[in-house]
Amino acid sequence: MAGPPIRFEDGAANERMMGDWSRLAGEMFIDWLAAPSGLQWVDVGCGSGAFTQVVVERCAPAEVQGINASDAQLAYARSRGAALVAQF
Repeated sequence: MAGPPIRFEDGAANERMMGDWSRLAGEMFIDWLAAPSGLQWVDVGCGSGAFTQVVVERCAPAEVQGINASDAQLAYARSRGAALVAQF
């Protein structure tokens, strides 16, 4: 059964569709990784910035770069609290 199409040019729509999943998977990954604080991170395909937000909240990074091909996704990511630390 086909659902509504994923619209990568709409950051808010992508957040509604993928945000919760990205946060949940990201939290599990961060717990498993057990990385020390103060690292430099890059989030390739950062989308709406949900995982980047998890990195900022849980890892105390020295630097975070979020990269995505969609300008709309990057604009949405820049509106998150992670943008105080991360560059998109």
